[in-house]
Amino acid sequence: MADERKVKLPSGIAGPGVSGALGEVERVIPQDEAPPLPPNSALAVIGKPTPRLEGRLKVTGAARYTADDPRGKLACRRDLCRRLGLDPAGPVLGVVGRLDPQKGFDLVTEAAHMLLGQGARLAVLGTGDHTLVAGLRGLAAEHPDRIALLERFDRDDARRIYAGSDMFLMPSRFEPSGQGQLIAMRYGTVPVVRATGGLVDSVVDSDIDPDAGTGFLFAAADPGALASAVRRAIDAWQDGDRWAAIVRRGMTADLSWDVPAARYEEAYRALRR
Repeated sequence: MADERKVKLPSGIAGPGVSGALGEVERVIPQDEAPPLPPNSALAVIGKPTPRLEGRLKVTGAARYTADDPRGKLACRRDLCRRLGLDPAGPVLGVVGRLDPQKGFDLVTEAAHMLLGQGARLAVLGTGDHTLVAGLRGLAAEHPDRIALLERFDRDDARRIYAGSDMFLMPSRFEPSGQGQLIAMRYGTVPVVRATGGLVDSVVDSDIDPDAGTGFLFAAADPGALASAVRRAIDAWQDGDRWAAIVRRGMTADLSWDVPAARYEEAYRALRR
């Protein structure tokens, strides 16, 4: 089991309470057919034109977008909600992976009504533990316009969720490395993760470090802590300028081996001295 290191998190964070190719789309909702957005909402700000950055997210299908011109993410979001029958009026939380208690997805099921009460929508893709899947299936049947469950693993669906979601949930009980949070950041989807293993190594909490934050962390493996972290993320999502900055930092983060490789090299050189 991965080392459960301790991290300093904001007050209330752990307590109870509350890239690839997209598949072809049938139709993308034109901008003039979409409902108006509040002028400073996250989606309105992301939709503003910005200067071009080097590097481009490779996306085909619904839209292409870059860290410096992320307007295409809006089209990906609309396409995802249309495909899954989700009401697009609130923040979309994406889940992709093996639906297993080790991955903490039972916390998502237990926190679902709290998340819905905060205005969230859930897009879940995966298979796994039968009891957990049955619980999600029941929630999706109860809230068909708020929760969508795709009981399979499909690369195109995964990419649609990465591209079209606002936030990405990874509430793992332990996670030696983790790739989902890295993929999500590259797609401009802000990770909400448990502070463990590779997740706490790669995601900077945006409340702890507002200038460098790329996501939101929670410590306790319980549904209240997850819901609290999502609440903080939604608060940021409702502040369009702040959200756009978090998205940009995640998309432009250096997730290569260049920095850790240099640290390893320095450590080895230090041992030879």
